[in-house]
Amino acid sequence: MKVLLVTPIYPPDIGGPATYSYYLKKKMEGEGVNVEVITLTPNAKDCVVVPRDKRIINREFSLFNAIRKHGKGADVIYALDPLAIGIPAVFAGKRVILRYVGDVVWEKTFREGKTKKHLEEFLEKPDANKHLLAVERYVLKRVERIIVPAEYLKNILIKYHGVNEEKIEIVPNFIVMPDEIPRISLKKPSILFVGRLVKWKGLQELINAFKKLRKKIPELRLNIIGEGPMENEVKGKGIKLMGKLSHETILGAMKDAGVLVLYSSYEGLSHVLIEGSRIGIPIVASNAGGNAEVVCTESIAKNEKELKEKIERMLTDKKYREEIVRKNKEKTKKFTIEKHWAKLSFIMK
Repeated sequence: MKVLLVTPIYPPDIGGPATYSYYLKKKMEGEGVNVEVITLTPNAKDCVVVPRDKRIINREFSLFNAIRKHGKGADVIYALDPLAIGIPAVFAGKRVILRYVGDVVWEKTFREGKTKKHLEEFLEKPDANKHLLAVERYVLKRVERIIVPAEYLKNILIKYHGVNEEKIEIVPNFIVMPDEIPRISLKKPSILFVGRLVKWKGLQELINAFKKLRKKIPELRLNIIGEGPMENEVKGKGIKLMGKLSHETILGAMKDAGVLVLYSSYEGLSHVLIEGSRIGIPIVASNAGGNAEVVCTESIAKNEKELKEKIERMLTDKKYREEIVRKNKEKTKKFTIEKHWAKLSFIMK
């Protein structure tokens, strides 16, 4: 089988699609698949790199030409983004499988401040970027199959985008843990956040809970890993902004932190939660998106009051913390690259 994998980002960039595409390429090669990667990441090794032209039309045309050229003879084009990658892919290739891990149109619209609506409300009655939403839906209808990592995202596609259920396949995410994870020392006790610094990640709610908890636990620290438009809003006493770190360093920080928190209002299926569970750090997460498909019920905070209470209990109740870690490790056993590839390869044939 020959596969053309087209991804917006690839190592040395960090993030879900980069990590996913890197390990999937290695797995495919190990299984004897002829795989080639096209990416927008500069300096990506063993890939076809398309320049990130600021002019969208130039970038899309370059991607189209690269996909058409390198897709000759490919059994399938596997696209990891419905807009930047999906548009040129459906025009350049006859057989396209799309991976949908979140709604890029809503993310862009919300990030730019053009809407205050959350995902479902926006998709029901969009108040901005309607042209991009129309393009996204065009791509969703043109591709042969759509891969989603969570039941939540499948329901979004059916209910709001009008995608035929038979076209959607749930293939759970996977994580691959490196052989060596460095030990990163954090001041104790500590809370850890990992992700993009955007409003829907619940950073302000986390900071509010942290400030209340510091009144009870004065030595408490909040460590934030990531970059984004909220960088200037996350400063304060006891808060450390660690910036953009390598994947291995992030895992090392997880090993040393007291509790990992992801109180997002929107989430597909979080790699961070899966990795945190596998590392063995207690987790507090919102009930948004696919979070409840990753962690146990006790890890879910349904409101800000529960967020504060659950963080405090994770930090102070050793037996409770150990029980949560055990349950989350058990729940994330299914997120392996072997299980992922077994299902994905069957769909691609």
